[in-house]
Amino acid sequence: MDDIQKYSIDLETVRTMYEEFGYAVHRRCMQLLRDRTAADDILQEVFLRVVKYRHTYRGGSRLAWLKRIAERLCLDKIRKEKPSLDNVSIDDGCETIISEQSTNISGEDRSWLIQIMTNAPLRIQKVVVLHYLEEMTLEEVSAAIGCSSSTVKRRLRKMHHIAKKLKKDYSKQGK
Repeated sequence: MDDIQKYSIDLETVRTMYEEFGYAVHRRCMQLLRDRTAADDILQEVFLRVVKYRHTYRGGSRLAWLKRIAERLCLDKIRKEKPSLDNVSIDDGCETIISEQSTNISGEDRSWLIQIMTNAPLRIQKVVVLHYLEEMTLEEVSAAIGCSSSTVKRRLRKMHHIAKKLKKDYSKQGK
């Protein structure tokens, strides 16, 4: 008996998996998307993919397999919906981006933010814009720019370091 036959999933098993794991998969989609309608759509897409690709199942936890499919679909959706910042130079358009995205930031804070952003590398600027101005989660940012959540955290820490250094330099000049 080869692996395909050994782990093959029939349609009745797919139905059982939906009944048993559908809620957990939907909950994971809600965590990533924060939108019930989108989570509903992804849940259905997960099980459509399970039906279509059930011959690729190689054993192991079915719930883990379903969640992995759901996470990939959710992250693809996040990537497609968020504007790409690849072609945006925040150094060139920093003031415009901050003005458009941060209407609730005072003028003094806005100019401080612009100064900080123009002193940061582009890869850090992208993370800051997505996380703080677009209000994306760390997972959403990592999906949008194609890196790990730990890289996003590291870049945010670097931004805080840049801000502290600028503040310290500014304080020295003011004395």
